[in-house]
Amino acid sequence: ETGTTGGIVGHISNTDGLIRDCENRGTVHGVYRVGGVIGSVNMNGTRAFNNLVNHGAVTGAADYIGGVIGLWSAGGNLAIEAVMRNEGAVTGVNYVGGVFGRLYNTLGANNNYTMKLRNYTNSGTIYGEHCVGGVFGWLKADNTYGYSITMQVSEMKNTGNVTAKIDEAGGIAGYVFAENTNSTLSGVSSGVITAETEVGGIVGWYDNGTLTDCSNSGTTVVATKYSTDSNGVKYAYVGGFAGHAPKVVNCHNAVNITYTAGGRYVGGIAGRSDGEFVNCSNTGSVTAVDSEWVGGLAGYVYSGGNRTICSNLKTSTYVRRTPCA
Repeated sequence: ETGTTGGIVGHISNTDGLIRDCENRGTVHGVYRVGGVIGSVNMNGTRAFNNLVNHGAVTGAADYIGGVIGLWSAGGNLAIEAVMRNEGAVTGVNYVGGVFGRLYNTLGANNNYTMKLRNYTNSGTIYGEHCVGGVFGWLKADNTYGYSITMQVSEMKNTGNVTAKIDEAGGIAGYVFAENTNSTLSGVSSGVITAETEVGGIVGWYDNGTLTDCSNSGTTVVATKYSTDSNGVKYAYVGGFAGHAPKVVNCHNAVNITYTAGGRYVGGIAGRSDGEFVNCSNTGSVTAVDSEWVGGLAGYVYSGGNRTICSNLKTSTYVRRTPCA
């Protein structure tokens, strides 16, 4: 129970076999690397994983907790384009997700690689402290030797409530890092997404790549506090799609955003963006109390990113509290 725990298999490493039609209906308890179907996986390649389903509650006392797979690590080309579905409640501490707690691909050879992930669904309630998502708690495609991994994430769906006690909560992913800026992520999420800071209807925090063709219809985004950086600046990072986002394409927000804790970076699409917006719109109201940098599309855009065919059709409001006399 203190090591790796899975409802069907504890750990899988470098198998070329077919792993499909696995279903767990039991309750799974563990500490680290806990999954409703598989605790942890270490392998590359085009993997014949299909129809992995979890119905039971999954609980981990520590990190890397997933409704289907707790931890997946790779070092090269990776394709997992298969049905993976979680319907059970998932609870852990850090890196907690409805399908994967943590999935990362770090280059281990001198080549350029791709990572393709497709067709994952979560309907369970997800709870943790840091990096918590409806599908991925933490997702990363990294660079080791100066080459790159292009990440393509598509057909992701979440209908469960997601809560991070501290930060980085998203309807699809809590945290995403794509080393290659050609990487893309798309998905659909509803439900209540809650964290103290760094919270979005799709992704809590996303670095590099493009957030594209996403829907957050029916989502409620809740941020409850602010954090303070080394310069004493209060920040929140709250957005209808992402707390922090890179380039955003074809994303249309209709969710009302209300934030009252007083931190920076609140927007209808993204709290802050370090890229451009293309064909995006906001029809939800954005209201922030005692906050700096509040906007219909983004609270703050860094380095002059372009806004192309974009519109804000609803009121963005900054409210300053009036102290009692």
